[in-house]
Amino acid sequence: MTDIMANPFFTPILTLVLSMTFWFVFSDGSTHEKKALLSTFSDVVFYFVLLLFGTNLILNFNDVLATPYRILLFSSNVVWIATFFIILWGVKKYGDKLWNHPDKARNIGLLFAFIGLINHLSLYYTYSNVQAVLFILLYIVIIIGLSSTPFLKRMNPLFVLFIIGFIHLIITYGQSVIYLNFVFYPIPLFALFILLTSLLYYKRRNLSSEQK
Repeated sequence: MTDIMANPFFTPILTLVLSMTFWFVFSDGSTHEKKALLSTFSDVVFYFVLLLFGTNLILNFNDVLATPYRILLFSSNVVWIATFFIILWGVKKYGDKLWNHPDKARNIGLLFAFIGLINHLSLYYTYSNVQAVLFILLYIVIIIGLSSTPFLKRMNPLFVLFIIGFIHLIITYGQSVIYLNFVFYPIPLFALFILLTSLLYYKRRNLSSEQK
């Protein structure tokens, strides 16, 4: 059991499984809709993993040739680049659907919020630091907010996403943060929030223009 816990892939996989389970139980929608969203999410995770390995191989080709195990070790730069491209691809492929189906978008937001919550509960269990507690509180607030229909109707989702990114930046306070055993640094991570917000805004503007 100790050997399994020491495996760097055990915690991310367990976090994803627990998050998807809690999300499936507590989110709204029919079982068919939930299964469809989980299938889409699994596709995104699969392509993200492919991007991780591909980016790692390109950036560290000589090291991987010398030590093949190096392909399994992802630097923060590799993770950031893979995340950057999965956001570009994800918004291009699913951006219109998110705006056309706000309930599905809310459920996807809930799924990511559960991932963040379980991730930081795990970090608190391991390190017992204040940063993990603050992130736990943040994700609890996000889950409560996403579960409140009146709140969602009054708020601009892009503004909310930007505020979440800004609060996230403040909580990190110049320190790196770990998600699924991947290390993210504050400013590059905030840049990903800006990228996601900007792409979604662009998608919404295009949809509005088409409707007119």
